[in-house]
Amino acid sequence: MGWILRATGQVPVDRTTAGANRSLEAAREAISSGGGIVVYPEGTLTRDPDMWPMKGRTGAARLALQTGAPIVPLAHWGAHEVFPRYAKRFYLFPRKTSRVVVGDPVDFSDLMGKPITKTVLDTGTERILDALTALVAELRQEAPPTERWNPADKHQKSTGRNFETKPEENS
Repeated sequence: MGWILRATGQVPVDRTTAGANRSLEAAREAISSGGGIVVYPEGTLTRDPDMWPMKGRTGAARLALQTGAPIVPLAHWGAHEVFPRYAKRFYLFPRKTSRVVVGDPVDFSDLMGKPITKTVLDTGTERILDALTALVAELRQEAPPTERWNPADKHQKSTGRNFETKPEENS
């Protein structure tokens, strides 16, 4: 399977070590050679129990600011019914519907050319997630939560299969 992924230009992502920087470098190379990159700005499957976009990581914003590449939000809804989070098999029957919507590019014009600081990266990341949340709300025909899910606030790991909320200590 690895050779297929490499042959199709997939960028290996290592989210938890110094290897994360190599992933961003590979993404920058793909962009500079005219390619496009699909980035899940949360860095993993959402931990939100209601499956809304959660707090993001700054890689997509960093790539946009370093390369000038536009961020075009794309949201989908329904795939979780075919392949639930961390499931080991597909559920094709009864037939499911999955929908996709593409939004307008996220405006980074006021951030371009600024030093890439934590504040600038967080601002860009929030704009990306706001755009994605609006698209998911459109697909779901529901209002999103007023506050974005943050795994750290809920005592959850940010990666891996086990993402159940841990009981708070001393409660």
